[in-house]
Amino acid sequence: MRVNPLGGTVEVYCIDPRGMGMTNGEPSCSGASCQSAVAHTPCECGCGGSRHGLRRIAWADAGARHRIGVRTAEVTTLVGEWDDARRAARKVVLNLTQTQRDRRAKVSPRTIASTPLKKLQNRQTHGSAEYVRTEWLVQWLVDNSSERVRIERLAARLSEVGAVVLDKAVRDSGGTKAARQRVQRRLGDHFWCDVLAALVVALQEVDGLKDKLAESLEDVSSELATHVWRALKISRATSHGWGPTSRKGGLARAEADRRAGLVEAFIRTAVTYAVRRLVQAIPWTTVGLDQVLLDLRILTILVCPDPAGHELVWTNCWLPLIRMALQDEITEDLKQLDQWIGGGLDQPHVWDAP
Repeated sequence: MRVNPLGGTVEVYCIDPRGMGMTNGEPSCSGASCQSAVAHTPCECGCGGSRHGLRRIAWADAGARHRIGVRTAEVTTLVGEWDDARRAARKVVLNLTQTQRDRRAKVSPRTIASTPLKKLQNRQTHGSAEYVRTEWLVQWLVDNSSERVRIERLAARLSEVGAVVLDKAVRDSGGTKAARQRVQRRLGDHFWCDVLAALVVALQEVDGLKDKLAESLEDVSSELATHVWRALKISRATSHGWGPTSRKGGLARAEADRRAGLVEAFIRTAVTYAVRRLVQAIPWTTVGLDQVLLDLRILTILVCPDPAGHELVWTNCWLPLIRMALQDEITEDLKQLDQWIGGGLDQPHVWDAP
């Protein structure tokens, strides 16, 4: 046991650096949806979403080791998983693209802008986003070892924070198995990618950040937490369900949080704690703000269950990253993908569909 910064004590979770799972006496983080963050439905694993997407970091690490000739069973397995995931993601994109082409060939120009076609375009954006982070983003991590190490360190810190927050929330909710399932479901509903994306926003809002960092990391963390809380509160009050079109008849995430026992005071305390711990994990003396933002944006996209269905992530992490990449002559594959789907990877059109 160790002291929980949110109060009381917390079980010590064993964090696996390969993203394979953590244990506290119960199996957890064993599902593919958790390891790769590919599900559009709630993840019921034991991490409450804080370890979502770490499998892609493990794929990148294995890909880098495979490149230099390492052929252990672990490396071979992970590289094989990555190859399978890339093929599956590419197949989804190609099938959706062909469906759109077939539709365009059959309908008149007047109906091209119809709602069904809009929905198809949105499905393409979802599928393409999955392909980009499975193929292009993992390959980028393979090629950029320094960034990969920093992002992996941030991911490990997020996992640690997530374990603390989850344990405290469960105890505050009664400590029962049913309470744990309710809390896991709510934290797994885009909570941690909300925190990360809101931190990206906050880092760009604080005036004189560099000077303040030199004076007091603790004071900066407190100021950042205020900005993060504001952005996160707006996001959870205005977003619904698991995708942009699921807002019909669904509860806002903030209301669903409240009904599950995650009251506003607790969430704000958890956000403050998370921001402080994440800021402490950033090597401010060796990297600039632009690099920090890049690392956080990549981690957010890896963690988010559905970047194309999460407006805060799409606007503040996905679009800046993709627009930067599309301007880079090296990313020809990404440009080709954008052409395949008729554009859209760098457009905020996902929320236009009714």
